[in-house]
Amino acid sequence: MCRMIGYSFKKNENINFLFNHLKTMAKDGIKAPHDDGWGIAAFVSDKEVVFHKSMQPVFNEDDLNIESYLGMIHARKASDNLEKTFLQLHPYFIKDTFFSHNGTIYLDKIDNVFGTDSFEYFKALYDFNNFNDLKEKIKEFISKNSYSGINFLMIRNNELYVFCNYTRTEDYFTLWYTENDTGFIVASEKMDNSFIPFENGMLAKIVNGKMENILYI
Repeated sequence: MCRMIGYSFKKNENINFLFNHLKTMAKDGIKAPHDDGWGIAAFVSDKEVVFHKSMQPVFNEDDLNIESYLGMIHARKASDNLEKTFLQLHPYFIKDTFFSHNGTIYLDKIDNVFGTDSFEYFKALYDFNNFNDLKEKIKEFISKNSYSGINFLMIRNNELYVFCNYTRTEDYFTLWYTENDTGFIVASEKMDNSFIPFENGMLAKIVNGKMENILYI
């Protein structure tokens, strides 16, 4: 379980307002507190990514004054049967791909050093050839596994991919997004009335702050 935010802007912006929204969701949002640590992957240039994880509750952190054009921030609420260590904190990365997940996937076997369903999900998806191939990998994973929610944020090649799919608790698992002249933001809970909900089963590709393509699963 978690709260998360993804963003794609046309140029570097100070993302402290997003960090503050994550703090609010983690402390006072739906099913709060989400206080089992947090993590961030923030692209500040095509040659530099700020990557950080902390076991401290995100709402106890100071301001985050980072200028970034693309990234994701994640606050964790651990399931009762899972450990609470750095290994379980999102985002994860494989090679040049970053990934955050919200929900629980009921797997028969978990075979990764992190000990999480989320990383098994990531392994099944990350090596996709194109947008349609990603859709097919998601469909195959869904056909083999049951879950409460398999929402994800994924970044590869300066592109943000967002997927929203859940089987229960619509209010908790719905992702909300907004798009304006600055760019694109998606969050587990809306920041203001400009945010509209992702449809259940909606997969989106965002490039340079603009939603470029949508598929449904």
